[in-house]
Amino acid sequence: KETAAKFTVGGSRFLLGLFKKMLIANTMLELSQRVQYMEAPSTLSAWLGVLAFTFYIYFDFSGYTDMAIGIGGMFGFELPENFHYPYASKSFSEFWRRWHMSLGTWFRDYVYIPLGGSKKGEGRTYLNLLVVWLFTGLWHGSTLNFLLWGLFLFALISLERLGWGKVLRRSQVISRLYMLLVIPLSWMLFAIPSLKDIGSYIGRLFAFSGGTAVHARDFLVYGRQYAVVLVIGLLVSTPLPEKLWRRIRTSPLGTMLLLVLFWVCVYCMAVATNDPFMYFSF
Repeated sequence: KETAAKFTVGGSRFLLGLFKKMLIANTMLELSQRVQYMEAPSTLSAWLGVLAFTFYIYFDFSGYTDMAIGIGGMFGFELPENFHYPYASKSFSEFWRRWHMSLGTWFRDYVYIPLGGSKKGEGRTYLNLLVVWLFTGLWHGSTLNFLLWGLFLFALISLERLGWGKVLRRSQVISRLYMLLVIPLSWMLFAIPSLKDIGSYIGRLFAFSGGTAVHARDFLVYGRQYAVVLVIGLLVSTPLPEKLWRRIRTSPLGTMLLLVLFWVCVYCMAVATNDPFMYFSF
């Protein structure tokens, strides 16, 4: 059923997705690629690069989802939500309940539960989880880095089931620091196809191999250049902007903000050369 109200809400949602893609995702992709292709990035630059990819993959895919949901709403269709602020999660198990929810639900309903879920003993539960995460890796691609990525996720979720999750629930400080570490590391495995390159990049991240950086202060150059978009990405990945938007969306200020975002996105599309969505590859 089509209504003017649904069309308005859907159009706003579409514009939000376009903003995520054109202004944040594309800029973060540029930063991550610049760091990845450096001859010998410093440790801080390596972390900056993996942080940029962490923002890129989220805003590219959630932007795509927002645009799809928005178009559906404009024509009267109610599509399911696919993201619920995953970077605000306090454990990796929670993260995967908030990230790509349609895929996670599908694997739960058609792989994990038919295999027996968690109802056939602890050993069988972990075997079922291993199958699910290996299939999740293969769903994204057949290269070894995707299998390694799936195994890494299985290891993290298994550790949390074995007791680490209780520690995370007791301390917000520990849980936040933990997620700040493991989320970028997981996306680093996802982003780099070559196992050799993954090893080299890990050496850069933790500075225990790989020699000396060619430009030890390179992170300052990139940090200053991309600081504004990094801060915007950090804020938009939290629930705060949505709470503020609910207060002003029917006001003249909300309308003006949408108009500004629309024309900025139009400008970005006009000067861009090629802006595919990452998940069109899968």
